[in-house]
Amino acid sequence: MTSSLEKSTISQYNSVLRPWCNFCKIKNYNGYNPEVSQVLEFLTKKFHEKATYGTLNSARSAISLVSNKKIGEDDSISRFMKGVSKLHPPKPKYVFTWDVTIVLDYLETLYPLETISFTNITYKTMMLMILSTAHRAQIIAKIRLDNIQVNEDGILIHITDRIKTSAPGRYQLLLSIPFCSQFPKNCVATALKVYLEKSKDLRKDSSKLFVAIKRPHKDIGAQTISRWVKLILGMIGIDLNKFTAHSTRHSATSKAKANSIDLDTIKRTAGWTTRSETFAKFYNRPIIPLNTHDFSIIIH
Repeated sequence: MTSSLEKSTISQYNSVLRPWCNFCKIKNYNGYNPEVSQVLEFLTKKFHEKATYGTLNSARSAISLVSNKKIGEDDSISRFMKGVSKLHPPKPKYVFTWDVTIVLDYLETLYPLETISFTNITYKTMMLMILSTAHRAQIIAKIRLDNIQVNEDGILIHITDRIKTSAPGRYQLLLSIPFCSQFPKNCVATALKVYLEKSKDLRKDSSKLFVAIKRPHKDIGAQTISRWVKLILGMIGIDLNKFTAHSTRHSATSKAKANSIDLDTIKRTAGWTTRSETFAKFYNRPIIPLNTHDFSIIIH
């Protein structure tokens, strides 16, 4: 059953199952065959400990997964969760976001592409891809060399690995990155092409697009991508106590909306279905139009 879950979901469930197991041990309850009243007792306890709606909802799903009963579908549990949502409505992580122009202005200084260091071409290519596709670090880390197709108009990248939005009957993700002659300093496709050339002789057994900056230049994962993003954001003055690496997804999609990009195009590019309300609920945020020097001051 757990094979149907993403690693991030399993990690999230584990974080709430540990307290559940401890609770059951103290109360002498059977955590794999609990009574509804026992689950409600646990959820109520966590609620009084200031657990958020999201944490409680994850706990409900996790307990239901390991339980012999359909806890997640019980009417009493559902009513409890509705009550929690009324008392403490789920809040978006950010009420505003930073302007991607700040980052793009910095990336323009990393030019000409052929003469900048391998470190800088790595950071620039990665950040341009994160912003232009509005995808998670997980997606960028999954890109494989043999799934990259370069042609005259641009670059096509097939994501063949399973990702968070993978589902039966849904097409695998395809990233389309056109060459952009009007913005030569920040052309994503050109930066990617130069990165491929510069990394060609450095990588040995690597099958992934991005490799470690330092020798022996091995494959890197989503955590390294996120660390690079945070490094760049911190470098230009964005407060990392308020914004995580994932905030690039909020900023990129919000900027597209502010520039009157069609909503369906935004959803399709970011990997949401046309019926998804995720963008409206959690990602579309007011943009603070500040320059690099003012940004870190105003958001305090």
